[in-house]
Formats: sequence, C-alpha cells, structure tokens
Amino acid sequence: MAIFTSNFKRPRYFDRQQLRADDLNLEQQYLNQRNRQLNRHLHGWGIACGVLIESIERSLISLSEGYAVTPLGDALHIPDIDELDLLPLLKAAACGDDAVDCEADIAAIEEAAVGRAAVEKDRIEFGAKQLYLVALPVERATEARTGVPEDCGHPGNNLEFSRVCDAVCLQIVCDLPAIHKTKKIECDDLRGLFCPEKREQFELEALLKNYLSCPPAISDAENYVVIARLNVSYDGGSIDSIDYENRRLLISTQMMQEYLSCFCDAPTPTPTPTFTTTPTPTFTIKPTPTFTIEPTPTFTIKPTPTFTIEPTPTFTIKPTPTFTIEPTATFTIRPTSTRTFLPTGRPTSTRTFLPTGRPTDIFIVTPTDGVVIAGGIIDESVIAGIDVMTYDTVRGAKTSIDELILLSDAGQGKLKEMGVNSILDLYAADTEEVAEKLGVSEVQVAEHKDNALESMKRAEVINLDTNEFDVSKGLSLPVEEVNDIGRVRGEKLSRAGYASVADIANTNSTNLAKILSISESHAGALIEDAVSKVRKL
Repeated sequence: MAIFTSNFKRPRYFDRQQLRADDLNLEQQYLNQRNRQLNRHLHGWGIACGVLIESIERSLISLSEGYAVTPLGDALHIPDIDELDLLPLLKAAACGDDAVDCEADIAAIEEAAVGRAAVEKDRIEFGAKQLYLVALPVERATEARTGVPEDCGHPGNNLEFSRVCDAVCLQIVCDLPAIHKTKKIECDDLRGLFCPEKREQFELEALLKNYLSCPPAISDAENYVVIARLNVSYDGGSIDSIDYENRRLLISTQMMQEYLSCFCDAPTPTPTPTFTTTPTPTFTIKPTPTFTIEPTPTFTIKPTPTFTIEPTPTFTIKPTPTFTIEPTATFTIRPTSTRTFLPTGRPTSTRTFLPTGRPTDIFIVTPTDGVVIAGGIIDESVIAGIDVMTYDTVRGAKTSIDELILLSDAGQGKLKEMGVNSILDLYAADTEEVAEKLGVSEVQVAEHKDNALESMKRAEVINLDTNEFDVSKGLSLPVEEVNDIGRVRGEKLSRAGYASVADIANTNSTNLAKILSISESHAGALIEDAVSKVRKL
C-alpha cells in the first residue's frame, strides 16, 4: 500500500492541549483551501451574475452588484458601486504603446478631465486603446486590539488586527494571459466523452487529457475575472464604449435547470389524419392522342362527358361513366413548381401536364451558365410573398436549419437530403413532401414553418419613407457596411434582429446603445451613417 500526503493540514485537538493563534488560524486556512479546490475543480470559474456597467460618463462608471469565482477558486462578492473613476486605474496600468509615452498619455487624460484645452495633435498622437477592467480578491486586516504584553509594558503598545475582511480589488490590465482567452470547444469531442455509444469513434485517452485534466497552475497576478473590455480614448480621457466579449460566464445550477426546461415545451405530435376515398374510376382513352396546346388554351367541358381541347383533339370515354365523389373526399391537384432561369438571370416558374392531367417537374438548362435546376420542393412564390419589411429573408437564407432546436438531428439530415438547408428553404418547401420525408403530420410541419418564419422576424418593422430612402438598397447592404461596426458588433446586431443597413437607419439611438453597450451619442452617429447610405440622391 502506498500513501501520499497532500499539502493540506488541519489541527487535531486533544484535552489539555495548549493552543496558539497559529493552531486556530490553521483550521481557517484548511477550510478556505478546501473551498477553493471545490470551486476550482467542480464548479469552475467565471462571473455567475451581475457586475454590469450601468452608466458611463467620461471616465466615471457605475457597477451593479455581482458574484464571481476566480481561476484559483476564490469567491468574489462585488458590491454596488455608484461611482468609480477609472482615471487612477488608467494611471496605475500605464498601458501606453511605449513606456516613454505613458506619462504623456496620463498628462493628456488629466488635462482633458479637468476641462482644459486638449493637447495639440502635432505634439502627440493618441488614438483609442483597448484595455480590460478586472476584479481580483484581496484581504484587509481591520479592528486593531490590544494584546497581553510580553513584558511589563503598557497594553496599548501591543496592538494587533483582530479581523480579516474579504475585499475585491478593481484594476485595469493591458493584455490578457492565455487562461483568460476563449478556448474553442469541439462539441463532437464532448459527445464522445459523455456518450458511451459514441466513444468507439474517438480515442478516450486523448479526450481525457484534453478536457478532464486538472486546471493549470497560475500566478496570483492572473487570479482575476474580466468584467469588461474598454475602448479608451486617450485624447479625451473618456470611455468610448464597452463590451463583454472576453467575460467568462459561470452558469449556475438554477440557470441550467431553466435552460433544460426549454426542451420540455416541444409540441405534442398530432396524429396523422386518415383519409377515406372512393375507388378510383376507370378511364378508357383512345390510343396515344396528340396534344397541341397554344399559349392560352381554352378547356370546354360540355354537359355530356365529352372533353374538347382546342384545336381538334377529342377524348371519348366509353361507356358513359358515372363519377360519384362522397362529400368527405377532396381531390387536390397540386402543380409542382419549377424554376427556370431566363437569359436575363431572372427566374420564372413553368408547369407542364402529362396526358393524365397530373403536373410533372421539368428540367431546363439556362443559356448563360449551363446549370440544370430542378424544381419540386421550394416554392419561389412563397418566398416572393414574404413581407421583407417585417421578415429578413437574407438572414433566413444564411441561417442553417440546424438552428431550429425543436427539429431533431435526424430530421435536419433528411431535410438536407431534399435540398432544404436554410430556414428560408424550410418555410418555402412543399408541406406535403416534407411531412412524407420526415414521417410526421402536415400540422407538425406547419409548426416548424411558423418557427422558421418567426426566426426571420426583424427586431423592428422597417418604416422608412420610400420616397426619401432607397429601402431596397438598405435591405441588401449588410450591417457591417456602417462605419465603426465590425464583425463582432455585426454578429451581436444580427442576433438581435438588426442585420442590414436599413435596420440600423430605421431604429433609434436608445435601442442601439442598449444592444451594443455604447453611449447614445455613439449610437446616434452610427444611425446617421446608416441613413446617409440609404438616402436617395
């Protein structure tokens, strides 16, 4: 038997033991170390709730109350902070491009903060810098008390702090170490780790090393959580904008339970209705008639069962049949749509009818590129009928059907086999064929289509005046065309339902500032740029 001891010690008390302060402090240290280990290895680390920047005014911000756990497992309680001046923190961080420029940057901030004239541009070039506001644990000794002196001196000459107060220290750092940078997680690897039926597809030892190794050792200087990333304007001494892209979240058990409850709201499958029809009547048609159909043929059905199609071909059904259709049976001949690309590149729909009167798909080769396009599953007329002022069809065409969480992985695979790859494709697809492919009722398919349409809904209905603005152009331009909106802000706006320049021109500064966590003045500048891009000349 091999026994190895850890570095954790706790006191063992016995009768008539002489106790010292070190013995009692050791017990507190042991419990604190155990709690840190529990947090670090079982719960993880990050910000669990709160700690949001609620207002920004130049270098002054306010923080809401919150709770977090550091990478070493220390619990942090951040109280409400009504007013925090970041100027001293910027001075302490000294995050200049060059060490010799830090003092000049700080002097410029102080000069702007007290309202004096800005530093001349030809004297120093500032620009914006990205810094990080972080929180780390500290302890403060408080409540000094007297102790028994070792000699005959006065007790007041022997003072010691009797309490330790847990506190939080806010700092600004210039760069983030590797542990604070987002690590990409491969969901397929996690399925192989937690799903026994999938483990044979992976090397289990490699998965254990990659995902279940103990956290690496870090220094006390890196033992913090990132509250927000700050875009600081050094020539104005102010915070231009903030974002939470580098914040690590610690999801509580309650939040996980609420998230899992979302999967309990899937609709109950509707039983497939049973249709009863009368026996199919028998038609006798003379051998191989020739059909010649002019561009606008006229069908004349006479009272007697004789069908005349102009010009000349006549159908005679012998003997005179009697057709009986029970009141409950309904026959619907649904034409299959086909997309044909004319030389202009614009699609048109074409239908052709076989001798039985049932529509069939046709294949047409476009003269311009020679690509064969088959019709049958996507109804272009449905897409054309969507109100683009209310629903974003461009975003719908880019959004994969994988985003519909109520649709199983197997169902998504079957739809992709049919050529239905996006939520826009699903909404415009033939309901009957999709129901047959998935093995569900048409009612369930209709519910999936409703979900797809709702996913394409814009945050705000476009109400721009078409006499003043080129709305069609604005809807076609991605939101990244607006100055100062990059990829990260573009993705955030798209998730919120603002994916085009027209969406930005249509909204107001309050909504935009809330989504991007920027000031309303900054949001107003973005809206003005969007308006200028869609205004008619």
